[in-house]
Amino acid sequence: MFGHLCFEVFTHGLLPYSHLELSDADVVAGIFKSAIDLKQENFITNVHFKEIISACVTFNTCQRATISKIKNRLSSLSKECSSGVYGNYPDLQKGLQKPSTAYNLVRTQVL
Repeated sequence: MFGHLCFEVFTHGLLPYSHLELSDADVVAGIFKSAIDLKQENFITNVHFKEIISACVTFNTCQRATISKIKNRLSSLSKECSSGVYGNYPDLQKGLQKPSTAYNLVRTQVL
């Protein structure tokens, strides 16, 4: 979940997996089946995507980065980024992508 939050922060609110044109339920099912991966948007740097987002959204919990490792990497990245501006961001009014505010929470029933 933290990796998806980072994705939204780095993209200024773009909903993860919105490029797939799937229902929210199908996205959740695809994630659990490891059938879909999070797309690296062209405005997210490789450092942000590979070292932070991907490290957090790996399906195998044993392979996920620890929160302390992510904290240390975010701290070092903030020191490296002196301008405060990082890349271009999507226009959420155009295209198929949708903002995170358009997400419909999928309810699951526990039997």
